[in-house]
Amino acid sequence: MVNKSLAPIAVQEPLLVERLRTGFPAQIFTIERVSSAMTKNEFNRWINNGCFLGLAWNGMKAGDTERRLTGDQRWSLFIVYRSTGSLEARFKGDSRGLGMDAMVDVACALIHGFSNTTGRCAVTAANAVVPEGFADDAVVVAQVDFTFSFATDTAALDIEASDDLAAIGVTWSLADAPEGAPTQTDIINPGA
Repeated sequence: MVNKSLAPIAVQEPLLVERLRTGFPAQIFTIERVSSAMTKNEFNRWINNGCFLGLAWNGMKAGDTERRLTGDQRWSLFIVYRSTGSLEARFKGDSRGLGMDAMVDVACALIHGFSNTTGRCAVTAANAVVPEGFADDAVVVAQVDFTFSFATDTAALDIEASDDLAAIGVTWSLADAPEGAPTQTDIINPGA
């Protein structure tokens, strides 16, 4: 079982998806975890979904820490929308009421100030995005950047052996490594 206080990224993702589902129902909007640097193939797949939200982890900034690791996880929400109406409908809404303006407003309202026992979210920026080499008059893209605060007591892990990583739900399966792959022979003893 994962100790939630020790795995902030793994814990924050489902909380964010659940929060976004409050305003972006599954029957209309696809929400997936994505890379913070979208490839052309990935972007093309997104636009085919019509109404897509891509949640990307960008990194973290540690706060003043001693024995506890605290700070902000940095996330982005990519909003990709393909209009079914006029060019202006891309922004103001089509026959279903969907448009980039409302989608960005709703995303910011859901994310900013969202808090729970894990931490608190704060929107830091929202921007229009123009993917390089892409042109489709019906498609608009926006990016909402935000932070999700966290605190984890990594010293409590008392990691002495690789099996101790089970406390944060991490195990490496090396049995399926390709033939010829390098093997791990170093032993790390954090207590030494």
